[in-house]
Amino acid sequence: LRSHELRVDATPPPEWGDRFTLSGRFTQPLFTRAGDWRRWNGSGYVALPRADVRELRRYVSLPFELSEGAGALRGWFDVRAGEPVGATVDLALREVALRLAGDVQPLVFDELQGRVIAQRGSDGMSIAAQRLTFLTGDQIRWPEGDVRLVLRQREGQPPTGGELSAQRLDIGVMAEIAARVPLGEPLRKLLAELDPKGVVTDLGARWDGPADAPTHYRAKGTLSGLSLASHAAVDPAMPGRPGIHNASIKLDASEQGGTAELTIASGAIDLPGVFDEPMLPLDRLDAQLQWKIEASRTAGQPPAITLQVKRAEFSNPDAKGELSATWSTGAGSAPSGRGARLPGRLDLDGRLSGGRA
Repeated sequence: LRSHELRVDATPPPEWGDRFTLSGRFTQPLFTRAGDWRRWNGSGYVALPRADVRELRRYVSLPFELSEGAGALRGWFDVRAGEPVGATVDLALREVALRLAGDVQPLVFDELQGRVIAQRGSDGMSIAAQRLTFLTGDQIRWPEGDVRLVLRQREGQPPTGGELSAQRLDIGVMAEIAARVPLGEPLRKLLAELDPKGVVTDLGARWDGPADAPTHYRAKGTLSGLSLASHAAVDPAMPGRPGIHNASIKLDASEQGGTAELTIASGAIDLPGVFDEPMLPLDRLDAQLQWKIEASRTAGQPPAITLQVKRAEFSNPDAKGELSATWSTGAGSAPSGRGARLPGRLDLDGRLSGGRA
C-alpha cells in the first residue's frame, strides 16, 4: 500500500557508458496516489562502472553541480518528497567540471578521486570529502585528505554562518583555487595578497554571518611551514603589514582575541616600514603570543587591540637574546601620529646575550 521497491540492470547506448545497476526503496504518505512519485521518500543506489556525466546530468539532480566528467561512479541518494536531499558518491573521474556554488567559477580537474558526501536542508547545505585527491587543469595536485564544509543559508537569503574542518589542508593550493570555492570576494582578495604557503592540520573553524565578514568566529589549528607575504602601508612613513617565512604556529583565535605558539627555524620576519632592510632573518624564534580585541563603544570606530609576547627567545647572525613585550593601539581616533591609534604603544623588556651593532 505504501512502499515501492525497484531494481534496474541495463546496458545504455555506448556514448553513455557500460552496463549499470539502479535500485531503490521508497515509501509514500497514506491516502496518496501510488504513481505520484513526487510524494515519495526513501533511498536509492546506483553503480556506474563507466559513465559520461554529460549524459547523466540531463536526468539526475545533485546537491552540487557536476557538469562534466567521465569515469566510474557509485552513489547512494536520499529522497524526500521526490527531491534529492543527500548523496554519498564515490568518484573516479577524468576531465571533471564541478561547481560548488552559483557565484563561483567551476573547478576543472584532469583527475578526481575519492568520496563526496552532500546534504541539503531547509537551513543550508554541507559537503564532505573523504580521501579526496585531484589534479586540476592547471596541474595543481591536491594531496589525499578529509574535508567538511557546512554552509548555513536558506534559499534566497544571505548566509547565516558555516563550519569548516579538515585533517590536513595545503593552504598554498587552497589559495590558488580560492576563486572557485564559496569564500566571499574580500577573503579571496586577501588570500591573493598574502600568497600563503604551508600546511594546516587539525583545522576547526566556525563562524556566524558571511565568511568574509563574520560577526562571530572561532578557529583552531596547527600551521607548519607557513609563509605569508608582507604588504607595505599606503603612507611610506607608517609600518606595513608584516610577513613571515617558514613558521610553525599552533593557533586558537576568535573575534575577541586568541593565543598562538610561534616557532621559526631558518626563516624570517618581514617588517616593511620598520627597518631600512625589512627582511629580518632568524635562525630561531620561539614565542607565546596572546591578543585581545575589544570592540569600540563608539559606532564606526575600529576596535582596541592588545598583543602580549611572552618568553620570546631568538637568534640570528647579528643577535641572540630573549624578550617580552606588550603592544596596544593608541587611545586617539586619528589613524596615525603621537597618541593616535597607530603606531600605538610598545613596552619592551629584553636581554641580548650576544649582539653585533
